[in-house]
Amino acid sequence: MLAPGTVVDRYVVDALIGRGGMARVYRVRHLNLGSAHALKVVEVPGEEVVERFAREARSQARLRHPNVVSVTDFVDVGGLPGLVMEYVDGRSLDKELAAAPASSETLDMLFADVCSGVAAAHAVNLVHRDIKPANVLVTRVDGRLLAKVADFGIVKVIGDSSGNPTLTRSESTMGTPGYMAPEQVFDAKRVDTRADIFSLGCLLYRMWCGVPPFQGDLRTVFTDVARGRYPAPETRVPNMPERYRQAIRRCLNPDRDARPADVAALRVLLGSKVEGLGSAPVAESVDATTRPAADFNSKA
Repeated sequence: MLAPGTVVDRYVVDALIGRGGMARVYRVRHLNLGSAHALKVVEVPGEEVVERFAREARSQARLRHPNVVSVTDFVDVGGLPGLVMEYVDGRSLDKELAAAPASSETLDMLFADVCSGVAAAHAVNLVHRDIKPANVLVTRVDGRLLAKVADFGIVKVIGDSSGNPTLTRSESTMGTPGYMAPEQVFDAKRVDTRADIFSLGCLLYRMWCGVPPFQGDLRTVFTDVARGRYPAPETRVPNMPERYRQAIRRCLNPDRDARPADVAALRVLLGSKVEGLGSAPVAESVDATTRPAADFNSKA
């Protein structure tokens, strides 16, 4: 763990702000500019982990989009790789949802942001593979909430011919149960952008219904995902607009050919404009209090 005041390359550590399974995230300041950044440091040594971390850095650095957390530098931290990223002054979407029930307009806006970020990744042949509330950061910009897609740690590069055998062997079952498409579980080598469409459907369900569509032990979740079996969203939110119900059903189809072909097609289903940042539809009148407040406090 890096103590506050530790100097790493051109940055000084302010505080630990997050910790995951393989890395810690610190808020750091540039020594000369004084600008704030986030520093993600891998904690699990090993060739495969380091290579994945480097791939995350290269992939995320290709993206410059308002709805994607940008990568600005790659540094050595005592022999371990460190990823310097844009510092987002906010919290993850799961914490945002847990704080209070959100209005339908807010959900519209945030989901449109996530779609824009995912579409930007797909445009450069990147499949995120781990879209979930914890991997979306929410901040406030110009008086409105803005969502940014983060954590490209298990990104897949479509058409990548690098052929690292270690990475290829471990392609199976990568992602978060409850948000993974069935092909991520059962046929990982054939995963394409439609796996992210499935995850977006899970995210949309979670945002509106307060819980993920697939819950239970690992075997139950994987079985239900493969069969497309989950509580219909209207059983949780009876007055959910039909366009949301249809979009969720299409996204969560186990047959990827039956899902929306891309993010643009999903946004058309939702009644959104395909182009433009934050071009969410005007929400149909839904009282946010009809969504059970307790559900929003469930773990994402």
